[in-house]
Amino acid sequence: MNGKISRQGRQVLAVLSERRVHLTAEEIVRLLPDVGQATVYRSLEQLERLGQIRKLNLGKRSAYYEYARENHMHFVCDRCHEVIDVACDVTGVAREAGALFGHRVDRVEVTAGGLCAACIAQEQKEQQ
Repeated sequence: MNGKISRQGRQVLAVLSERRVHLTAEEIVRLLPDVGQATVYRSLEQLERLGQIRKLNLGKRSAYYEYARENHMHFVCDRCHEVIDVACDVTGVAREAGALFGHRVDRVEVTAGGLCAACIAQEQKEQQ
C-alpha cells in the first residue's frame, strides 16, 4: 500500500474520526459490514503508518485504535476496561527531557490504570 488511502481506508478513518472513541479492529469490522475483515486490518496498518490513527496496546486485551489528534494520555479502568482520554501535553515534557541527553522524542505513550468513577460508585454500592 502506498500513501493513497483507498475508499475502504477512508471508511475506517471516518469511523474513528466521527466516533472519537477507542475501538478494536473487531469492533470496526462489525461497524463496516460491507468491508472485509482483511481489508479493515490492512487499512488500519496503512492508516497507522501514515500517522492518521494510533494503535494502543493496553495490556492483555486487544489493541485499540483511535483517530490521531492532540497529545493526550490514557486512563484504563481495571474493572470495566473503559479507555478514557486525559488531556495532557506529555510530549513537550518528554522532548525536553530527551534533549538533555541528545535524544529525539517522536512519540510518547502514557497510560494510567485504576478504577473509573462509575466503577468506584459501583464498588461502594456493593460494599453497603
